[in-house]
Amino acid sequence: MKGGGPTHRRNAASIKKDGSMIDYPDKNSAIRPILEMELRKKHAEERKKATDEKRKQHEEAKKKHLDEVKKKQAEQKQKHLEEVKKKQADAKKKHLEDVKKKQEEQKKKRGEALKKRQQEEAEKRKEQLKKRQEAEKQRHKELLEKKDKQKSQPKKAAGGKHR
Repeated sequence: MKGGGPTHRRNAASIKKDGSMIDYPDKNSAIRPILEMELRKKHAEERKKATDEKRKQHEEAKKKHLDEVKKKQAEQKQKHLEEVKKKQADAKKKHLEDVKKKQEEQKKKRGEALKKRQQEEAEKRKEQLKKRQEAEKQRHKELLEKKDKQKSQPKKAAGGKHR
């Protein structure tokens, strides 16, 4: 059986010394540049597909990362706002406590001052009362002395004329 094509002549082909490439004497020299061009084209398309796929993956990863960053920033912002609100509430509470404490201290001072004034006034009233009582005792004593003096003096006749 004789074949058609280069396969029946394989046994007659020589093999290069440095490799296992078969060298056919009737090969067309124009085929190699066409083959190389086709291989380059195919390789370029594969590289383009791979590059496009990598670009797409990169864009997706970038978008995912940006979404994660935005989410994290939103969480941090929310946390910060909560902390600020808490600090404000604590500061307001402390301020109100301080104001209340100051008001209580002022009220206590006013109460103490009022009590002191009342005690001073009570002492003044006691002194005034004591002075009045002393004056009243003195007057009463003087009246008693006067009365005793009058009793010790002889009585004059009521209807007669005195000379």
